[in-house]
Amino acid sequence: ARCDGGASSPAAQSKPKFTTPTTPSPYAPNSDDYERVNEQMYINDFNVSLSNHVLYSCLLDDNRIKRYEVYKHKHHEEILCIIDFGEEVVGWPEIVHGGISALLIDNTFGWLLFAYHKPMSVTANLHLDYRSPVRSNSSSILRVKIDHVEGRKLHMTGSLTEASSGRVQVEAKSLFIIAGKKTKQEGY
Repeated sequence: ARCDGGASSPAAQSKPKFTTPTTPSPYAPNSDDYERVNEQMYINDFNVSLSNHVLYSCLLDDNRIKRYEVYKHKHHEEILCIIDFGEEVVGWPEIVHGGISALLIDNTFGWLLFAYHKPMSVTANLHLDYRSPVRSNSSSILRVKIDHVEGRKLHMTGSLTEASSGRVQVEAKSLFIIAGKKTKQEGY
């Protein structure tokens, strides 16, 4: 697999910005509890382009990440993400590279903060426990939530599970730091 990166390259100019499957996922959550969050909200709220974002410009297509749908829970702060993996994201035959899982989990933690209007924050650490293989050409469900907050520190947890069986594939813990000046009152 090769990423023809850069918005100015001929390959990037001919590639659509987003590959959105036309058929709904069989794993889409109940609309009574979840609502779809999409990339256009991000572009509008932050007045930015995703043309240089590694996920949206390079990985989201029919051979790599076929589907990356983000949903926010209507009643509590949780993100559910449906991910369909293609065949060009492997590190070993038929096994999705752990770095791809890490990128998707970290990105989805960011969507959690964005969807619930949390302050601008950055990843301080990301701890992953790989429990079972993530297979290429398969679907997974990723759920993330804020576990607790300490001043400017946002502690979050998540899990990636195989959509068809519910088997845990990756468990995640992350610490994000709210961007901004440190103050003595915050203990920094």
